[in-house]
Amino acid sequence: PRVDGVGRPKFDSTQVTPEQLRHLESQKDGVHVLDLRTNATAFLELSALVAAAELDSRPRAVAGGDARKGAECHRHVFHVKWNAKGTRLLVVVRARGQGCPRGDANHALTVNPDGADVRVVATWLRDGNHPNWLEDGRLSMNYEGKVCAFDDVEGGSCQVLSERASGHPVGVPGRGDLVVTDTYAKEHAAFGLEAGEAALRVLSGGDREAWLGVFPVAAFGTMPTDVWRCDAHPAFDVKGRRLALNVWVRGSRRVAITDEIDWDALLKRRDLWFS
Repeated sequence: PRVDGVGRPKFDSTQVTPEQLRHLESQKDGVHVLDLRTNATAFLELSALVAAAELDSRPRAVAGGDARKGAECHRHVFHVKWNAKGTRLLVVVRARGQGCPRGDANHALTVNPDGADVRVVATWLRDGNHPNWLEDGRLSMNYEGKVCAFDDVEGGSCQVLSERASGHPVGVPGRGDLVVTDTYAKEHAAFGLEAGEAALRVLSGGDREAWLGVFPVAAFGTMPTDVWRCDAHPAFDVKGRRLALNVWVRGSRRVAITDEIDWDALLKRRDLWFS
């Protein structure tokens, strides 16, 4: 991403060159912040983030994950995402090993681009995934069986967006009241779908949703390994009117783009919404 005049990240077809990449310190894990206009870089080292978040010294309020006895705890940065204003970074840190205080835990940290003001917003073991920024500065993610929103604060609590977790929740740009998520192929039965189908769910409140449609994905169990699966993984354009998603067509993954979505008309269609 690059940054526009008011500090918001902008995405376009700019390619990072080998010369720019040589400015990055590749031997240490952490977060690299690269200014594509000046080649200036900043590096937030993982060990500094771990220390600032006190991950080694304090227990986290998560279900299960009793402290283990062991010497090794390996951590790595898994995801990094800018917030809508370009002022905060979401950094997902995974911990794996017998010496980790809470076992195999995952932490959603938020931090300023200069490494200041580190907050542990949420921690989970296995029942959580895909944290993302919402436009209003909260985080959305699947968490303990629900789709949740968390304020950008230390130890945030789940604000329920849906009682049923699924897929990859993402906020609708320009519509702070709506979140879209997909369903995994393995979840087809739970959502009343046929094998090889995934739904796009629109969430509006804790028990209200509509479906944008049902799309083909690789049927669960038909791939040699789960890493070959086809997740719809929806992503919006900057105006929040079109979606790109992965689909399964004639035995291979394809990227599909939806027609423009009229959110006002959709919200008025009472026949589409259910609890």
